[in-house]
Amino acid sequence: FRRSSCSTKVQPPKLQEEFGAKSLVPLKERRRRQAHMKTWRKMLTAVGIGEMPTMPFTPEGIRQIATGFRQGKLQGKVYRSGHNYLCSARREHQLQGFEWTQQHQLAAQEAFQLMRKKLGPPARARSFILEKVAESYALGISPRTTIKEPHASSCMGSQYMLRSAELAEMNCEDVMISWQERWLSIRVTSSKTDVSGRGCRIRWHCTCGMGTGLSPPTRATSWMTCPFHTGCHIAMRVHGAVPEQAPFSRIPGGQRPFIMNRDGSRVTSAQVQKFLEELNDKRSIEDVLMEETPCAKFGGHSMRRSGTQHWHRLGLPDQLLRRL
Repeated sequence: FRRSSCSTKVQPPKLQEEFGAKSLVPLKERRRRQAHMKTWRKMLTAVGIGEMPTMPFTPEGIRQIATGFRQGKLQGKVYRSGHNYLCSARREHQLQGFEWTQQHQLAAQEAFQLMRKKLGPPARARSFILEKVAESYALGISPRTTIKEPHASSCMGSQYMLRSAELAEMNCEDVMISWQERWLSIRVTSSKTDVSGRGCRIRWHCTCGMGTGLSPPTRATSWMTCPFHTGCHIAMRVHGAVPEQAPFSRIPGGQRPFIMNRDGSRVTSAQVQKFLEELNDKRSIEDVLMEETPCAKFGGHSMRRSGTQHWHRLGLPDQLLRRL
């Protein structure tokens, strides 16, 4: 996280938002707010008040939009996180200089309760077993996908306990490898739990004891469950990295995505979800001992949940798992 060095003067909150003070508001947070306001404007149209100005909004308008989120007025989707959109809209309302009255606050509290009431259990990400994904790779079982090295990519995301969005945002410059000490370090630059946008580094050492060269697919059950060798496999096969004698080296490519599609674009959560679902149809990768809810499905959190279960089975302390 870098602060701008062009000026030491701190602008008021309203000016920060108007002129886009990037040093104070992380890019990920600005994109999230913009996406929330875009959905908010769509909901205004869906509930029949789209002809009115977006701001300021009235207490009655808050109730109407909350009802729209609850009833699935927008594309038939029921938004469990509708309160997040309301918070972003309230912030935009105040930044534009409009007063947030007690009536607004009461209407917002009623909206929060309405959007959360009797929605049933939340959807849960379905988990998979890394060893079964590695076995599928060793047997040559792979559905059609545009993701390069999809088996290794999904295993690496699980080993580092990343969400799909965090894995997709990782660039080549965020990955460092020590070929001599046999560790691989990644920098997570964006995460929904990192509100300050500082990022963090996660380092894993080799856990399988194999060599540093390209490992044969027939031994994938050994090296594809190792966070060091899985990352090295992607670095060598996708980005042409070569083992060096230097203490550590960065992956060539700069800001190019580390996990990418064949056309060089970033992968999406939908692509990861589709790959896992189709791979599971071809050869089961689920944990038969894990009791899943009926609404569980593969999604953006599947790798994170699968990795947590994987390391827990291997005896990693719970405190360290929570920190990761």
